[in-house]
Amino acid sequence: LVQGTYRFELTVTDDRGGSDLDTVRVVVLPVPNDAPTADAGANQTITLPINYVTLNGSGTDTDGVIVSYRWTKITGGVATIINSSSSLTPVNNLEEGTYAFELEVTDNIGSTGKDTVEITVLPQPSNLPPTANGGIDIVISLPLDSTLLNGSGTDPDGSIATYRWIKIDGPAGGDLVTPNSQNSIINGLLEGVYNYQIIVTDNRGATARDTVSVTVLPMNTNVPPVADAGMDATIYLPENSISVTGSGADADGSIIRYQWSVVEGPITPRIANQYSPTVSISDLQQGVYKLELIVWDNQEAFHRDTMQLNVGSSRGELQNSGESLDQMIIYPNPVAGRLTMNIKTLNVNRRVKVSVHDIQGNSLAMKYLLLNSNVNIDQINVEHLTPGTYIVRMVSEDKPPVHATMIKQ
Repeated sequence: LVQGTYRFELTVTDDRGGSDLDTVRVVVLPVPNDAPTADAGANQTITLPINYVTLNGSGTDTDGVIVSYRWTKITGGVATIINSSSSLTPVNNLEEGTYAFELEVTDNIGSTGKDTVEITVLPQPSNLPPTANGGIDIVISLPLDSTLLNGSGTDPDGSIATYRWIKIDGPAGGDLVTPNSQNSIINGLLEGVYNYQIIVTDNRGATARDTVSVTVLPMNTNVPPVADAGMDATIYLPENSISVTGSGADADGSIIRYQWSVVEGPITPRIANQYSPTVSISDLQQGVYKLELIVWDNQEAFHRDTMQLNVGSSRGELQNSGESLDQMIIYPNPVAGRLTMNIKTLNVNRRVKVSVHDIQGNSLAMKYLLLNSNVNIDQINVEHLTPGTYIVRMVSEDKPPVHATMIKQ
């Protein structure tokens, strides 16, 4: 039998030729369909000026497949759903208030299932002040009488609007060429010590200051070198070795010697090529290590710098931390415009810095985030970057850094 309605007739005849008939109807129904189940994802809370989220829904069907998705705003103010027919979609232009978004999934038989997620947009808090950084102190030796001041500023809840350099004290000369720029050359320096201050102002008028010194040594006086041990790093067992590259620079000479050592850690690991810029460290155990690099110039002046190496267990935990490490998943990857970050943590209500670096370690994009739940979804604009491979790095004061590789289209 196939789906439909049948009518069957029965005729009976007795032994003397009398007969009678009756009919029966048989209805064949289609195969029963179990309706699908929609999951619109976890509720989210964001704080202005962040005004976008990513809705990440899903659907399941016990006796078939999901063939379509549809997002609809049920309640709330202005919002722009970028791709309403996808299970994952950014939602932009959110305003203060509470929103409800409904996800409807449809299976291959045409049955539907629905679920709703709530998005809470909190008002922008009181303005957090920016942070100014005048750069590292500078030492030069005559007859060189100019140098570059390289400042920067960060704002956890906005952007830096203006920079201004001023000369605080020092001998005559030392004139600022572009005092209202982030970086400025200073000319006409004389022997002595100068102090310059950078003032940064954020987009809401708050300011911050930092001071950098410029020391001008007499002619033929050696300028000490500068060591750079490189960025902090994290590996996970069973991987128990790493190659670390440092560098040294000398303004008036050359670097003649390098020396690496482990100054802190649960054990003393094996160090190969200890007296070269690149060192191999092996036989590491779970824990936190501090590596020190010392460089000497051609006049035997030296300088030290350190980097931190975190060795996590195979479960992504550090010894004595008692807590799981943060996790960061990025998508889409490759990315063309906005990169979405899904950050999971057990330590909520803390700020982290997410930055995008090229393969040389230069920071090209940065954003401060408030992790106010165990699952946090945010975005960073990488549209301005050229195509290539980049590292996305998340750091906080109390946790090892987390890295992810990003491909820019």
